Amino acid sequence: MYIEINLHKKKWLVYGIYNPKKSEISNFLSILSKNLDNDAPKYDNIVFLGDFNAEFEEDGLSDFSEMYGLKNLIKATCFKSIENPFSLHCIDLILTNRPNWFQNFD
Repeated sequence: MYIEINLHKKKWLVYGIYNPKKSEISNFLSILSKNLDNDAPKYDNIVFLGDFNAEFEEDGLSDFSEMYGLKNLIKATCFKSIENPFSLHCIDLILTNRPNWFQNFD
């Protein structure tokens, strides 16, 4: 789902993201890429918020972000794996091409 927000005479394209299964992240990013290829030329500012069910460093997510000039603002969320209950993972992300417009994310 996505919406357009006009803020201080700037148009933002904001996507609400939910990828239900980690195993489907590649297909999910492919669909997202097609949508972004159509929509990105109309917007200078883009934000993706939501549950990707994949960490930023894996499964093509960092490649997708690099291709569109997106940075991840979130470092860790409270997801703990069954195998290692003391490690934090980041599957809920905020990706944007304007990271300097945001502050206080950790």
